[in-house]
Amino acid sequence: MNTQPNYDDMTGPELIAAYNALATTPVKRFATRADALRRVKALAAGEKEKAPKAGKTATPKKSGGKLVEQFEAREGTHREKLLAAFDANFGKQLTVNALLKSVYGSANIERKGALMMCLKGAAGTIKKNKLPYQIKKEKNEAKELTIGLHPAR
Repeated sequence: MNTQPNYDDMTGPELIAAYNALATTPVKRFATRADALRRVKALAAGEKEKAPKAGKTATPKKSGGKLVEQFEAREGTHREKLLAAFDANFGKQLTVNALLKSVYGSANIERKGALMMCLKGAAGTIKKNKLPYQIKKEKNEAKELTIGLHPAR
Protein backbone atom coordinates (compact mmCIF):
# COMPACT_ATOMS: atom_id res chain seq x y z
CA MET A 1 0.00 0.00 0.00
CA ASN A 2 1.36 3.40 -1.02
CA THR A 3 1.09 5.93 1.84
CA GLN A 4 2.91 8.67 -0.03
CA PRO A 5 0.60 11.61 -0.87
CA ASN A 6 -0.03 12.56 -4.49
CA TYR A 7 2.14 15.64 -4.80
CA ASP A 8 0.92 16.34 -8.35
CA ASP A 9 -2.53 17.29 -7.00
CA MET A 10 -1.23 19.60 -4.26
CA THR A 11 -1.46 23.38 -4.39
CA GLY A 12 1.59 25.60 -4.02
CA PRO A 13 1.15 26.21 -0.28
CA GLU A 14 0.57 22.47 0.26
CA LEU A 15 3.80 21.66 -1.59
CA ILE A 16 5.70 24.13 0.59
CA ALA A 17 4.21 22.57 3.74
CA ALA A 18 5.07 19.06 2.51
CA TYR A 19 8.63 20.13 1.67
CA ASN A 20 9.14 21.85 5.03
CA ALA A 21 7.86 18.73 6.85
CA LEU A 22 10.57 16.64 5.13
CA ALA A 23 13.43 19.13 4.86
CA THR A 24 15.94 20.27 7.45
CA THR A 25 15.98 23.78 5.98
CA PRO A 26 12.48 25.25 5.48
CA VAL A 27 11.58 27.38 2.47
CA LYS A 28 9.03 30.15 1.99
CA ARG A 29 8.49 29.66 -1.74
CA PHE A 30 9.76 27.92 -4.86
CA ALA A 31 10.73 29.54 -8.11
CA THR A 32 8.35 27.33 -10.12
CA ARG A 33 5.79 24.64 -9.50
CA ALA A 34 7.95 22.16 -11.42
CA ASP A 35 10.86 22.93 -9.09
CA ALA A 36 8.62 22.40 -6.05
CA LEU A 37 7.39 19.04 -7.35
CA ARG A 38 10.89 17.87 -8.20
CA ARG A 39 12.32 18.81 -4.82
CA VAL A 40 9.43 17.44 -2.74
CA LYS A 41 9.44 14.13 -4.64
CA ALA A 42 13.21 13.86 -4.24
CA LEU A 43 13.00 14.38 -0.48
CA ALA A 44 10.10 11.94 -0.19
CA ALA A 45 12.13 9.33 -2.08
CA GLY A 46 14.90 9.68 0.50
CA GLU A 47 17.39 11.71 -1.52
CA LYS A 48 19.55 14.10 0.44
CA GLU A 49 18.52 17.72 0.52
CA LYS A 50 20.77 19.96 -1.56
CA ALA A 51 21.74 23.37 -0.28
CA PRO A 52 19.79 26.08 -2.08
CA LYS A 53 21.76 28.19 -4.53
CA ALA A 54 22.11 31.83 -3.57
CA GLY A 55 22.49 33.26 -7.06
CA LYS A 56 25.21 32.77 -9.61
CA THR A 57 28.56 31.86 -8.16
CA ALA A 58 30.42 31.00 -11.33
CA THR A 59 32.08 33.83 -13.20
CA PRO A 60 30.64 34.02 -16.70
CA LYS A 61 32.99 33.58 -19.64
CA LYS A 62 34.20 36.82 -21.09
CA SER A 63 34.05 37.28 -24.81
CA GLY A 64 36.00 40.55 -24.99
CA GLY A 65 39.52 39.26 -24.46
CA LYS A 66 42.29 39.92 -21.98
CA LEU A 67 41.22 43.43 -20.99
CA VAL A 68 37.68 42.35 -20.13
CA GLU A 69 39.07 39.69 -17.80
CA GLN A 70 41.57 42.05 -16.15
CA PHE A 71 38.91 44.69 -15.57
CA GLU A 72 36.45 42.00 -14.40
CA ALA A 73 33.68 43.46 -16.55
CA ARG A 74 30.39 41.59 -16.47
CA GLU A 75 29.22 39.97 -19.67
CA GLY A 76 26.78 41.99 -21.74
CA THR A 77 27.54 45.33 -20.09
CA HIS A 78 28.53 48.52 -21.85
CA ARG A 79 31.88 48.43 -20.06
CA GLU A 80 32.56 44.98 -21.52
CA LYS A 81 31.83 46.32 -25.01
CA LEU A 82 34.04 49.35 -24.41
CA LEU A 83 36.92 47.17 -23.22
CA ALA A 84 36.46 44.82 -26.18
CA ALA A 85 36.81 47.84 -28.50
CA PHE A 86 39.95 48.95 -26.64
CA ASP A 87 41.34 45.40 -26.75
CA ALA A 88 40.87 45.23 -30.52
CA ASN A 89 42.59 48.62 -30.91
CA PHE A 90 45.03 48.55 -27.99
CA GLY A 91 47.46 51.45 -28.02
CA LYS A 92 45.50 53.34 -30.69
CA GLN A 93 43.27 56.36 -30.38
CA LEU A 94 39.62 55.92 -31.39
CA THR A 95 37.17 58.69 -32.15
CA VAL A 96 34.23 59.09 -29.81
CA ASN A 97 31.91 58.20 -32.71
CA ALA A 98 33.79 54.93 -33.27
CA LEU A 99 33.52 54.11 -29.56
CA LEU A 100 29.83 54.98 -29.52
CA LYS A 101 29.30 52.63 -32.43
CA SER A 102 31.24 49.84 -30.69
CA VAL A 103 29.49 50.21 -27.35
CA TYR A 104 25.96 51.25 -28.24
CA GLY A 105 25.67 50.11 -31.84
CA SER A 106 25.29 53.60 -33.26
CA ALA A 107 27.19 56.85 -33.42
CA ASN A 108 24.34 58.62 -31.63
CA ILE A 109 25.89 61.66 -29.96
CA GLU A 110 23.18 61.63 -27.30
CA ARG A 111 24.99 58.68 -25.72
CA LYS A 112 28.25 60.59 -25.28
CA GLY A 113 27.58 61.26 -21.58
CA ALA A 114 26.92 57.59 -20.91
CA LEU A 115 30.12 56.67 -22.76
CA MET A 116 32.10 59.13 -20.63
CA MET A 117 30.64 57.54 -17.48
CA CYS A 118 31.78 54.11 -18.74
CA LEU A 119 35.25 55.56 -19.29
CA LYS A 120 35.26 57.08 -15.81
CA GLY A 121 34.38 53.67 -14.36
CA ALA A 122 37.17 52.03 -16.33
CA ALA A 123 39.61 54.70 -15.13
CA GLY A 124 38.50 54.06 -11.57
CA THR A 125 39.13 50.33 -12.02
CA ILE A 126 42.62 51.07 -13.35
CA LYS A 127 43.39 53.18 -10.29
CA LYS A 128 41.75 50.84 -7.75
CA ASN A 129 43.33 47.63 -9.06
CA LYS A 130 46.61 49.32 -10.05
CA LEU A 131 46.36 48.01 -13.61
CA PRO A 132 49.22 48.87 -15.99
CA TYR A 133 47.10 51.00 -18.31
CA GLN A 134 46.19 54.62 -18.90
CA ILE A 135 43.33 56.23 -20.77
CA LYS A 136 44.39 59.06 -23.07
CA LYS A 137 42.05 61.71 -24.42
CA GLU A 138 43.38 63.76 -27.32
CA LYS A 139 42.13 65.74 -30.30
CA ASN A 140 43.07 64.56 -33.77
CA GLU A 141 43.85 66.66 -36.85
CA ALA A 142 40.14 67.07 -37.57
CA LYS A 143 39.67 68.49 -34.04
CA GLU A 144 37.66 65.39 -32.99
CA LEU A 145 38.00 63.97 -29.51
CA THR A 146 39.80 60.61 -29.53
CA ILE A 147 40.19 58.18 -26.67
CA GLY A 148 42.56 55.27 -26.34
CA LEU A 149 43.77 52.72 -23.82
CA HIS A 150 47.55 52.56 -23.67
CA PRO A 151 50.16 50.83 -21.52
CA ALA A 152 51.13 52.89 -18.49
CA ARG A 153 54.55 54.48 -18.52
